[in-house]
Amino acid sequence: MTTFFFDYISPYSFIACRLLERSGQGWTPAPVVLGSILSHRGVQGPGEEDVRRHAGLVDLLLLCAHYDIPVEGPAKHPFNSVPALRTTLAVHETGRARVVARFFEAAWSEGVDLESTATLQALLDELKIEVDADAATFDRSLRAQLKADTRTFIERGGFGVPTVAEGQLLFFGHDRLELARAYAEGRIELDEAKLAHMGGRPRPPRLT
Repeated sequence: MTTFFFDYISPYSFIACRLLERSGQGWTPAPVVLGSILSHRGVQGPGEEDVRRHAGLVDLLLLCAHYDIPVEGPAKHPFNSVPALRTTLAVHETGRARVVARFFEAAWSEGVDLESTATLQALLDELKIEVDADAATFDRSLRAQLKADTRTFIERGGFGVPTVAEGQLLFFGHDRLELARAYAEGRIELDEAKLAHMGGRPRPPRLT
């Protein structure tokens, strides 16, 4: 089963979610906090810089046109996705993928504000999911779980979203889904010996 690491704040996670749905393959949602990942790496998100924000919006619109995905964009961006991520974790695993898909659709295709727990509750009610979004947002155990899951993802080598895991390998980016699937189905293999050989080659010193 494919594990899908995502954050609702990420437009590429939105696209990856849509593509996973279309593929018909099974996938397990794994919410993580992109802000914490970027902070660990000591970098800013693309939405924080005007040039990268503009380029990202152009990329998003072209990709959605290419994949025929309706897009409106969230009410504001960047936005605080933590309430939606914690609420997602409160949902039983059997219904979690449906919630993730609906939350992404609401934010990115309909322009809905996922920072509002009232909005999250309305979406859950629509899906007939019996979870209290307000309680989930402030639940200490869910807060701890989200932090722990994000930390584990980083320790495993994750550095951004969307990322899918197939076995021990991580595949970063919405455009790596086909590659990940080919690997999972045994159509391609990783040459571990060559990886070790190439990875062991000397690197020049960093310029200061």
